[in-house]
Amino acid sequence: MSFFLQAVHKVIGERSKLTLSRFVFQDSKVTVEQYRSLGFPGAEEIANMFAFYIRGNPDRDTKMSRKLNSEIQSFKIWVKENKEMLRKAFGSLEVQSG
Repeated sequence: MSFFLQAVHKVIGERSKLTLSRFVFQDSKVTVEQYRSLGFPGAEEIANMFAFYIRGNPDRDTKMSRKLNSEIQSFKIWVKENKEMLRKAFGSLEVQSG
């Protein structure tokens, strides 16, 4: 399963209250290079992040992260604070039956 699809599943799992269960998410098997070439703002940075995780899914040091950025949020809090944006983003996707 691609890193992107894992992230989508995490969003759905964390925030099922967003009623995203009507969407069917399938791994598109996009390579890092293909993602990098998509051309939207941030595509290269996201592709680099995927490549970083593909190399070994490094451990995360949350204490160090908080030391470097005291405003860091948990994923759950971020989703809660951005639920309307997520609803709009996922609402713009094509709904597939499945």
